[in-house]
Amino acid sequence: MLLLAPFLAHNGIPAYIHDWSWPPDQAGLRAMTARALSAWVPDGLGAPNTFPTVLPQFYLEWLLSWLLSSKAVLDLVLVITFALGIGGGALAARSLLGVETRWALICGFFYMAGPITIAKFVAGHTSYLEGYAALPFFLALALRAEIRNRRLWLVLSAIAFAFTIVQLQIFGLAILILILAVIFRRRTLKDAALIFAIALPVLLPALLGPLALAQPTHGPIAMQRAVLSWQLQQSVPPLEAVEGRGYFLRYYEMLTSFWLQHVLLLFPLCALFALGQLRREIRIGALLATLALIAWLTATGLRGPLAGLWSLLFARVSAFSVYRELYDVMALYWLGVVLLAAHFWKTQRVVGWLFAIFGLWATLPAWFAAPNLFGWAPAARTIGELGGHANGLPDGRIIWWPAQQPLGPSDRPVGGADPLAYTPLGRARPLFEYQPYGLLAAALTLAQGGNWKTAEPILSQLGVVAIADRTGLATFISGKPDPARPVPSDARTKLLAEAGGIRLFSILPAEPIVGMQPAANFTDLPHPFSHSVIDITPAPGRFVAAYPYYWVTPTVGFCGQASVLGYANDLAAGQHPWYFVAPFSSSAPCSWVARSALTRFPKNALLVAGGWSERPLPIGTAPRATTGSVIIKHAAADQIEGDLHTGQAGMLVLRSDFDPRWILSDGNARPTPSRLV
Repeated sequence: MLLLAPFLAHNGIPAYIHDWSWPPDQAGLRAMTARALSAWVPDGLGAPNTFPTVLPQFYLEWLLSWLLSSKAVLDLVLVITFALGIGGGALAARSLLGVETRWALICGFFYMAGPITIAKFVAGHTSYLEGYAALPFFLALALRAEIRNRRLWLVLSAIAFAFTIVQLQIFGLAILILILAVIFRRRTLKDAALIFAIALPVLLPALLGPLALAQPTHGPIAMQRAVLSWQLQQSVPPLEAVEGRGYFLRYYEMLTSFWLQHVLLLFPLCALFALGQLRREIRIGALLATLALIAWLTATGLRGPLAGLWSLLFARVSAFSVYRELYDVMALYWLGVVLLAAHFWKTQRVVGWLFAIFGLWATLPAWFAAPNLFGWAPAARTIGELGGHANGLPDGRIIWWPAQQPLGPSDRPVGGADPLAYTPLGRARPLFEYQPYGLLAAALTLAQGGNWKTAEPILSQLGVVAIADRTGLATFISGKPDPARPVPSDARTKLLAEAGGIRLFSILPAEPIVGMQPAANFTDLPHPFSHSVIDITPAPGRFVAAYPYYWVTPTVGFCGQASVLGYANDLAAGQHPWYFVAPFSSSAPCSWVARSALTRFPKNALLVAGGWSERPLPIGTAPRATTGSVIIKHAAADQIEGDLHTGQAGMLVLRSDFDPRWILSDGNARPTPSRLV
């Protein structure tokens, strides 16, 4: 396991970067695996499981958590995943293109060593890696010409097909493979139907939740609909896509010198040479090239030849928001490229060995350096010792503080997911939400601002019996409480990053500020962003949350302290007697509207708030937003530099209000949570 050697040699579990959230303790690992298998998840105050699964790997991980340490289980999962991925790539090369075993194994190695695998490994997307490992197996089975035992072939094909559901995006690629197998007459329509039917018992639990909830105004896809400003950032520049790299967080690029990145061009060049050589396998070569081309056109997204088509699909079709990170489809591109390249290597052995050596040079340094990007989760022994001090705690919830993600050591420039998100302490289960809102968000916001006196009673109402302070950790949360900051006239601003309506600004020479769009009026500047019609023109009768709209209507940020910002489906489906709305106008005031008047809302209204009071509270006096303009000096996909001209000194206000009346209580007084350090 050459690729994983530096990671396996370390006795820690990666943490505090991107989505690495593998629990360091056995109890947390059991809770995480049980969460995937359960119909109800304990996040926050609990909710139905949107993505349930019956894949046996989760049962196996749960069982292993009783026998092995969490680190050992993670090592085992990764070793098996990479072994299967390499084996699957080798099987595809041998069965589809007749590549001899030695070159087939080299092909499988480079499939699992490529930039996309590095990016997903650093990001902690272990389920993606498992889906990648299954993909070449299904490709080999679906496209192979000779089938000796049809029943066995159907069962194996269905198993490989079903396993790709471990990550919905990979399942979509498997469906594409099946469709093209029928179009290119490698399989019949009956074959495809039988594969799907045999796999259905495993697929059904994972598909029912998203299909039932992915309605236009409800469900996870509606909550996370990809807006075009986000998709522009996710679209891979065409040359980088040809090289198989270009993940928006640039992990491979961080780990590899600039000129070595372009050595990856050897792989698609070898693939093109192979297409010119193929004779007997020309049909399968054309199919692999078609799959790679479709993947490349998709990954380039709004930067590629089909930008107009993708803009339309992402704006109008909810289901396409499954591919919120377009780079995910590069797995199919890279698979097609390395398979064809392996065929060229076997026919040009001297050149093949030379290219393979260069390929190692372009990939191995990144794998050996990857652990340098990681933080490391606390040791299981530390969790156990803390648990000994918590034996007297009653049943309830524990807050691992800091509790707002991303978080990490204060001396690191970035943070990530919480490795203790699922770890219980004694009889107390963690009160965790990936994106907290409502009462929990209000309490955490108060605590983050240092107002523990007000926050602790609210947390106690949510059943919190203990707060575990983790010294040395800090939160890097977007939108964390931030007071108004003075902005001198003609201050230079730099937009460091943008994802939908959430933006990271730096007011130079001050330090970066993480937060929402500033209160200054940016609606008239020559905007370089490609905004989604979802952002700016919601359908008539549709009500959407206000927080992505700070850049359109600054007014919505100042609708008074009685407002609450939340997800569109939560607010629209709620039973609040009153709603706070503002039309699409920076000068129009917010107003309270009774629920009974929902059908009479003006078109394009912005739904801002909901409350439970019988009568709405008076609207507070809004701070006056400083009107300003921006002259753009440099614009790129992930960076904008320019001058902010306000004409006068002003205040930059980052605003996120929560309704203080959202109180859940059984009527019994609860004690103040205990503090553990």
